[in-house]
Amino acid sequence: ILNSVLSFPIDGIKLGMIRDELQIDFIINRLKTFYNVVVYDPVLFTTAQGYRVGNISLIKKLLNHVDIITPNVDELIMFTGGRISKREDVFELATLLLNGRLKAIVVKGFKEGDFVYDFLVEKNNISTFKHRYLLKEVHGTGCHFASALLVNITNGLTLENAIPKAIDLTKKYVFNSFKLGEGFTGRI
Repeated sequence: ILNSVLSFPIDGIKLGMIRDELQIDFIINRLKTFYNVVVYDPVLFTTAQGYRVGNISLIKKLLNHVDIITPNVDELIMFTGGRISKREDVFELATLLLNGRLKAIVVKGFKEGDFVYDFLVEKNNISTFKHRYLLKEVHGTGCHFASALLVNITNGLTLENAIPKAIDLTKKYVFNSFKLGEGFTGRI
């Protein structure tokens, strides 16, 4: 499928769950000649499917071939082996991953009280995005956020401006979602 997609002129690629080394090597080989933006939402585990990546070092191979990654706090911990107890820990751990083609890390989901903090970490810049925590369990928010981020970037927005728009769109996704067969009855 990726070969077919790359035969068309495209402005960006969003990557998500990758299961094995064969897929990673195939993707890396194709990305070597792709010069537009690549956003990777590193799905290291899913609550919906019970999937957990077996070998983090395989996934880390891909980081040198993408421009932006969007891990949540737990995924950042898994990538680095570090610990996070305060916001500054997020910056420190994310900075460890910046190298090669990887220019920015958007770390999602640091919870503090009624708020969630997302962070843009670049080599010479750290930006914080604060928003209210939504009390609703929804699967796929990381994928949704990374896709919205890519669309905003390919439409010409800077990362600094693309992130709040992606957050807002993801909040709308959460607000408008419902469990299949039940409809929406919960509170946000």
